[in-house]
Amino acid sequence: MPITDGSLEQIDSLKGVFDHSFLPDYAAITVNGKKTEYHGKKAPSNAPDMAKNVLPELVEDNQDLTGQTGKLFQWLNRKIANQYNGKNLGLDYQDEDSGELQLSFYDLEKGIDELNFSISMRYPVTISEDMILRQLKSQFLKRMELRINRSFPSTVKDKDLSYMQKFSKFMRKTLD
Repeated sequence: MPITDGSLEQIDSLKGVFDHSFLPDYAAITVNGKKTEYHGKKAPSNAPDMAKNVLPELVEDNQDLTGQTGKLFQWLNRKIANQYNGKNLGLDYQDEDSGELQLSFYDLEKGIDELNFSISMRYPVTISEDMILRQLKSQFLKRMELRINRSFPSTVKDKDLSYMQKFSKFMRKTLD
């Protein structure tokens, strides 16, 4: 989201270990000279319920920033930060084969004149990417832009295949 009102200057620095493959367990933000660090628990981005993602707390703590920067932090807190199924964006889709949509908030970056955030999403096979994108964009603030970095078609594997049975058994043991 482009920040055109000068309010981005409130943030001196925003750092963390951000990668699309996992939810972050560390971030630090310095606002008007005051640094705050956040520590959590890292987990794969496809298992957001296993993480203590630091970004929701960072966003919540800084939603009182002024201007467009504050508005974006408020939006992130309301729409993305504290849930993993897309419900706050109107994306709480699910089906029998895929389960529910999964949304992972994994990155927040300060640019020269913009704030960027990244999410990964896995959605049910019965929902089209076009439906997801239309709904997502309908929730955007003015000036927000969408960039898709990677997109893969939905696939469903026959859960009766032996390797799927073994994998499911392995995952149940791992998660228990």
